[in-house]
Amino acid sequence: MVDKSGSAAVHTGPYGACTTVGYVSQGTTVYYDCFSDNDYGHRWTWIRAANGSSLGWIYGAYLDDGGATTRC
Repeated sequence: MVDKSGSAAVHTGPYGACTTVGYVSQGTTVYYDCFSDNDYGHRWTWIRAANGSSLGWIYGAYLDDGGATTRC
């Protein structure tokens, strides 16, 4: 679940500089596929919407439990 106030950006890749494809509001339940640690050591999780559609990458700090536990 997204844990930060407001909303969290969803990106095309596991970096803040990657294209933003949308936003997920605080309290929204998302499903995790896997995680990747980028070159800066930041953990990003690939997320899906409740209906199963792929959304993209979200920074783990924005997720209430830190994100996925399975590496991509």
